[in-house]
Amino acid sequence: MPKTRHERCVILARSLPSGYKWRSKYGGLEASELKRLKALEDENSRLKRMYSELSLDHQVLKDVIEKKL
Repeated sequence: MPKTRHERCVILARSLPSGYKWRSKYGGLEASELKRLKALEDENSRLKRMYSELSLDHQVLKDVIEKKL
């Protein structure tokens, strides 16, 4: 069993700063809380993509309308 944070990071193929960042973000969370956080992050990412696509569609439609006038 690894004893130091550095040893754990080496085993997980992560850099030490990444290990500190991960710990500050997820350190005190239970497994169910981690699953909920991951689900929320996935949903947020999906919604951002949807917003981006709709923004582009909106801009294209505005351009088409302006050209017709």
